Amino acid sequence: MFQQRSQMIFNFINFSSRDGLSANTANVIFKDKYGYMWFGTDDGLNKFDGETFTVYRHNPADSTSVGTNRINAICEDGMGNLWVGTGGSLSFYDRKKNAFKNYYFAEKAVIRTLCIDYLGNLWVGSYLGLFMMNTHTSKVTRYEAIPAQSDQLISNTIVSLFEDSKNRLWVGTNKGLLLYVRDRNNFIRYQHSESDSLSIPDNVIRAITEDQNGDIWFGTDNGGICRLLPGGKGFTIFKNDPNDINSLNSNRVWAIVPDTDGKLWIGTEEGINIFDTKTKDVLRIVSDSRNKYSLIGRSVRSVYIDKNGVYWVGTFQGGISKYDKNLVFFNLRQSNSFDQYGLSAPLVTSFIEDAQGDIYVGTDGGGLNHYHRENRFVLSSENNDR
Repeated sequence: MFQQRSQMIFNFINFSSRDGLSANTANVIFKDKYGYMWFGTDDGLNKFDGETFTVYRHNPADSTSVGTNRINAICEDGMGNLWVGTGGSLSFYDRKKNAFKNYYFAEKAVIRTLCIDYLGNLWVGSYLGLFMMNTHTSKVTRYEAIPAQSDQLISNTIVSLFEDSKNRLWVGTNKGLLLYVRDRNNFIRYQHSESDSLSIPDNVIRAITEDQNGDIWFGTDNGGICRLLPGGKGFTIFKNDPNDINSLNSNRVWAIVPDTDGKLWIGTEEGINIFDTKTKDVLRIVSDSRNKYSLIGRSVRSVYIDKNGVYWVGTFQGGISKYDKNLVFFNLRQSNSFDQYGLSAPLVTSFIEDAQGDIYVGTDGGGLNHYHRENRFVLSSENNDR
């Protein structure tokens, strides 16, 4: 028996290395103030103008090339300058010269995440600690882990950074979550405890965001997502339940981005989950090999939603998928001899709708087909008993 699907249809336009993308794993997506899309991949930085990809790669013989080919983070400062975190450098993109100035921290540390704060400082999260850079003077302040002191950084592996609407800086590490206290120049720790049901569900914090209501959400490596409770006294947790299709389809979360409709787009190891922050309902979007407009790729590593209602999704080895809610697609169903739920013949001769809204389709040589609107499967007279 086939599994039912949601009535809502998401049609994606997909881009891969065949279209000019330098690599099919997209670690980060960003849109700059000039309207260009930037994609950070495992093999270069890509600028996309809507038609053409321009690829920037590291060249050992050129000191003005991007620091390394692995691009993990991208952000833009208040002046519209682009900063790129790579597998060994912080790279500043000079638009006028179309070149890069590279900064190296702590023995060419891998830069994992970037954040510009409300004062204009650039926070750099690496695998060798946390750094704050004054973008005007280039002065760098380093924060190193001191696990034995409860008000200091707990780990030098920084996975995520986020500044919320209250100008609070959140730091996600591989050993817990931290809140930076500017007045005291120290940190408050949040860590998982098996004896505390209100503690954060996992200590690896891969994603941090804020929704329209001002709630702060965290995505973890193996604990699903959680919301910070009012007053910061604990977390409400939402995880995968194997017996509930209305739950997250994976507890490994790579990205969380709020949309304008009060929902969170969550990139997981098993596709996209659209989480309604009011009802707590989850809509799952996964790859469908029978539909060329479906999401490509399984593991969703990055999500970006621009102000025009265009949704960009970066996957592991699947390239980039673009969903534009302003575009209308035909709900195309084609004949495929390898698809038991596709049309049984390519030539359609007639069709009629029944009282339930399903469609009966007459074909030339393939018999009668029954199209189910609810799950979008086609059953022919040959497979209707399955």
